[in-house]
Amino acid sequence: MILHPQPNSVVSPPVRFRLIRLIALCGGLALGPTPPQDPRQPPVVVQFAAGEPLGVAREGSEVPLLHRVAGARPTHFRVSRRTDFGGASWRPYQERPTWQATRAGADAPCRDRAEGSLVRLHFQVRTVLGEQVRVVDGRRVLTPLTSESNVLSAAVCVIPRSGS
Repeated sequence: MILHPQPNSVVSPPVRFRLIRLIALCGGLALGPTPPQDPRQPPVVVQFAAGEPLGVAREGSEVPLLHRVAGARPTHFRVSRRTDFGGASWRPYQERPTWQATRAGADAPCRDRAEGSLVRLHFQVRTVLGEQVRVVDGRRVLTPLTSESNVLSAAVCVIPRSGS
């Protein structure tokens, strides 16, 4: 629906909101403003990037996993090279988690670096909301009640260690 002003009404100019952007050039990802934390909403990963500037990392180095999460504050995270997170375990949430760079099982060669291997990482967070009662073998057991986020992916070009 489009609203048109009445002929004699006063129309104020559109309100402009100033958005102060905090830019972190760490890892080549310009992270925008921190999304609002709302404990009533499930966590949502809104940005994710991996690697040093330009998404390149040396094999064996610790690769920063840069991300922003809206909604509830996460309690755990996991990162995997597999989309189904097979073999990836949940770890306590960290503001600046890392991943050990490896070229094993790389997806493809890097486009602009012949010696590099392109690795795709998948990132997810979850929040423990409380406990729930489940019946296991006829007994009531308290288990964590969790809410998992969406999954975002990023690629990083892993290059051999110097001297390799």
